[in-house]
Parts: sequence; C-alpha cells; structure tokens
Amino acid sequence: MTRRLGALFALLATLAALVAAAPPAAAAAAEVEAITTTTPAMNPGQTAWVSVIWKADKNITSFRVTAAPPAGVTVSYPSDRAYTSLYGSSSLAKNTQDFTAIKVSVPYSASGSVTLPLTVTWKNGSSNRTATTNLTIPLVAYAGPDLSLVTTSLRVPQATPTWVQVRFRGAAPSLNDFRVTATAPEGIAIVYPGDGTSSGLNGASTLQGGTEDYTSFRVDATGVPPGTYTLQLTETFNRPNAATSTGTVDLVVQ
Repeated sequence: MTRRLGALFALLATLAALVAAAPPAAAAAAEVEAITTTTPAMNPGQTAWVSVIWKADKNITSFRVTAAPPAGVTVSYPSDRAYTSLYGSSSLAKNTQDFTAIKVSVPYSASGSVTLPLTVTWKNGSSNRTATTNLTIPLVAYAGPDLSLVTTSLRVPQATPTWVQVRFRGAAPSLNDFRVTATAPEGIAIVYPGDGTSSGLNGASTLQGGTEDYTSFRVDATGVPPGTYTLQLTETFNRPNAATSTGTVDLVVQ
C-alpha cells in the first residue's frame, strides 16, 4: 500500500509540473489582441474587403488568420492564399499594430449581422500559439440605383459594320445574370456575340457594386445616312429578384 501511495503521489506531482509549465490559453491569447471587433456595415448581396487591426504585447512571428464563415457567407484571402497575414509582414513587434484583410461575400438572404469566427496563430519564439475571436459585420439593406451607364456615345463608320463596347458601373451590391439588348432606329442592325438575342458582360455574368465592366455588340449602320441616332438599351439582371433597367446612348454614324 505504501508503495502504491508513493507512486500515486509521484504521478500527481509530475502532472502538476506539466500543467504549471504549459502556458494558460488566456495568457497565450493575451499576447495578441484584435482591436477591430466590428466592421463598417455591409449590404446583403455585397462582396467587400474587411480589415481587422491587431496589436501584440510581445514580439511575435508567423502571424496567420483564418475565418470560418457561417452558411451562405464566403471568404477569400489576398493572393489566393488559404489564410491572411499582416499587411507589413508576418511579424508583429511588441506594442505595435498592423492589420489583416479578408474578402467577404454576404448573400442577399442575410439580415441583421454576420458573425465571423477567426482563428489566429503565431509564434512566440519557438512556441506555437493559437487564439480565437469573433468579428461582427453589421448588415444594412441597400437603397439606391442599380447601376450607371458609363458610355454615353458611340461612333461607328457608315460604310462598315463595327463592334462597339458599352460600359456599365455597378451600384447595387451585385447584379447577377446581367444581359443587355439594344434597340436601334430603322435601318440600323444590331448583332450580338454568337448571333444571340442579347449580350453579356466581358468579365463575368455578375456586375458587382463599385466595379465596371462592358458589353459588346456589332452595329451595322450601312442602311442609314451619317448623323446622330439614339440606341435604347435594356439591362436585365437578378438582385436577387428579376429586375430591369433602361438607358440610352448616342450613336454617331460617320
């Protein structure tokens, strides 16, 4: 019995020493602190970069952050990496600050706010550290125009059918399945890529808010004399419900 008690006390002493040697989770987390806990508001349907400012109370290296987005929300990181790091480098000196950037896409169905869990890893000397925190993204419904027409006039030769580009700028968070049709005065023919019934965007099928893209179609003005004509444009898209926008462009036939 005496030998068994002695072995038990030795085991307990060893466990106590191991616990004392391991840094508490709170102590590890205290080495790095997220200054940003709430971002500026986003709109449902919007894709935008958000930034988080961090500070450290020790010199740390190999700083990385990953996010675990809730259902429907997607994230990506700079340079198509599987994580984001600090703007200046992957190191943060004691009592200094730097920020990380994460690209967030919020679905149109979201409301209220989005809670984005973040996992932070770094090294203190040769020791690996991990901490978790939450980033709150408030959501505010978008109110305003869907898009603006950047191109206001086009010039084409009267003698030769010519491809033209009409540029748009998105204003609403995202306009999906974006298509354009042009209606011309009698004598002017419009031909779409692939002999289709409409034209899509050059870069993608979605026009994101704050970005520009263009659509192309061919104008055959051989049937009209030189002069200035008006093209009626109709844009169709989903945001997320089907919607339509219209505009006009001056067509100068030379």
